Amino acid sequence: MSDWPIVQTYPLVTIHPWSLEAIGTDLTAQAKYLSAAATATYPTAGLGLFIPFTLTQNIVIRQLFAYIGGVASSGVCVAVYDSCWNRICTSGSTATGTINAVQVFDITDVSTGPGNYYIAISASTATQSFFSCAMAANIFPSLTGMFQQAAAYPLPSTATPVQIAGNYIPVIGLTTRQVL
Repeated sequence: MSDWPIVQTYPLVTIHPWSLEAIGTDLTAQAKYLSAAATATYPTAGLGLFIPFTLTQNIVIRQLFAYIGGVASSGVCVAVYDSCWNRICTSGSTATGTINAVQVFDITDVSTGPGNYYIAISASTATQSFFSCAMAANIFPSLTGMFQQAAAYPLPSTATPVQIAGNYIPVIGLTTRQVL
């Protein structure tokens, strides 16, 4: 038996791009290149954006969310994918709600185990805005393991993404508790 204690990381109640389970440590390391979260239009209609996160424990995903920006003009789809790009839960195609507010999507509760996953978002138009951050250089999001997929609205049951080419990091996520 080791003299050192076993340290486990328990997942936060809310997982989003800035959480330790996701790319938060990478974003913190590149903070000088990261803009503050602000409302910005979506890069391209139908573009799917995939942000990686890792779980060390079992969780139950109860809700998904997206922080809607100053323009609510389209549909939005938020989903979670496993490491083989299979969708495990989704908000489905949903009209965007109140501007400058977090929109919460009720889903059927999904149990997930330890492993690698992706939280994804897609919007039906490029006029839709979300709160997001931008990296000063397009290379940084690809270094964090982010991916994108063209023509992915609503998000498909099986994704076929490619390395991300942009620098748009939306405020999206999941929660293990009912928030509304």
